[in-house]
Amino acid sequence: MPTSSLEKVLRRLNHPHKVQEWVSSFVYNSGDETRSAGEAFKAKKAHCFEGALLACLALEYHGHPPYMMDLRGHGDDDHVVALFKLKGRWGAISKTNTTVLDFRPAFFRDPRELAMSYWAVYLNWKGRYAMKDFAGPIDLRKFKKFDWRYGTDDMTDLGWEFNKLKHVSLSTPRELNGIPKAPERFRQAVFLGSDLKGVRKS
Repeated sequence: MPTSSLEKVLRRLNHPHKVQEWVSSFVYNSGDETRSAGEAFKAKKAHCFEGALLACLALEYHGHPPYMMDLRGHGDDDHVVALFKLKGRWGAISKTNTTVLDFRPAFFRDPRELAMSYWAVYLNWKGRYAMKDFAGPIDLRKFKKFDWRYGTDDMTDLGWEFNKLKHVSLSTPRELNGIPKAPERFRQAVFLGSDLKGVRKS
């Protein structure tokens, strides 16, 4: 169950835009651990997975299913977002260490269209386009052994469970390697203000 302070916050997050503002307010967590939503709230820090869990907690509190999407990169870190649906259209809430893998309004007709909105801005540190596939919507309620809401255990294994799911291919590593690098000014813009400790540079 949420603490009284967390429930007070959740109560006012009655629209996805408010949830995004809340998730964005957390300090970026560049560590390796993955906390539950409740533990991330206590720590006041979150990386993309923790941010998505926080968003799912807030969305579920207001009647939305706790859906996530897993975006996988080639030569880059994966990224996860929380999904929501308004008036039949899909949107996403995201905690990101770049300037572009962020919020998506409820504009997209299906999850694939939403995932594609990230493709052209999913760059690795070297400026290579990196997004290869996605899975979602992923219903967190199906992962019974993980207390992603308020548990004290590390949730890293939940992310590994996502890797076992069927992903929809958007581009192959060969195709991505054959695309020229993005312009340097664009690469710099993508990582503007990033916590460099949390950026994969290999």
